[in-house]
Amino acid sequence: MARRRRWRSFPANSQATLSGAATDFLREQLCRRLAQQCGLPLAGLRALLKPAKARCISAGETWAGSPHPGTQPAIILSGWGCEHRILECGRRQIYSFLVPGDLLSAAKADIGSLTPMVVLDVSQLFRAAAAQGSLAQLLNDMATRQTAYLYRHIVRLGTQNAIDRTYDLLQELFQRLRQSGLRGPTVAFPLTQEILADMLGMTPVHINRVLQHMRREGCLVVGRGRLAVYPRRSTPPAMKSRIKLTTDKEAPRTEVAHLSISGE
Repeated sequence: MARRRRWRSFPANSQATLSGAATDFLREQLCRRLAQQCGLPLAGLRALLKPAKARCISAGETWAGSPHPGTQPAIILSGWGCEHRILECGRRQIYSFLVPGDLLSAAKADIGSLTPMVVLDVSQLFRAAAAQGSLAQLLNDMATRQTAYLYRHIVRLGTQNAIDRTYDLLQELFQRLRQSGLRGPTVAFPLTQEILADMLGMTPVHINRVLQHMRREGCLVVGRGRLAVYPRRSTPPAMKSRIKLTTDKEAPRTEVAHLSISGE
């Protein structure tokens, strides 16, 4: 049986402690996004999700399958997680990152919280999907999209060199965060070099060198816990230099994570 470890990217006492007003705000954002995607009335989605329970999860926790009892499906409102395997030797392989808006359901692997997380029980959405074809299609598309990210990562590991696979991962995550509703020239991003190494099959030292190379190439802007990714060899460096990297206090309220590249 594989040995378990508590993988912490935040202090052990980091808790997801959102107020009721903040949870309601994130729930409303989710309702609006789902309404746009499936075409259902916003009022109907609000009625479905209003009684749904939100659960806070501390950073560094690992659990099997869904975080809700009885493998009830959930959607991430804030925070980051990952699907991973921990080997007998204690090493970890991450094969999928989970960001706000992603679906959590019964999984064949362990799920870990990389940051404090808030997840919303959406079992009521699945029950309603039996009578709502557009809602059923939306939930199926969400699951299919997350599977496609896994297949993309298999190709990434099997065919790309260190620079290409790192760039491809950061570009994918940058796009996913934008799709989840984050705005602005940069997004907040919580991944340390160790976490990126566990995802990409590299060492933290190698990750550091690759990030430095991409900065010099001009396709990556990172600093103060912010990230921006640009097409490679196509955006003038002078344009990137004008991007303002905001601090956490300046970041919009809907952005919920940070990039922490340790060792810089």
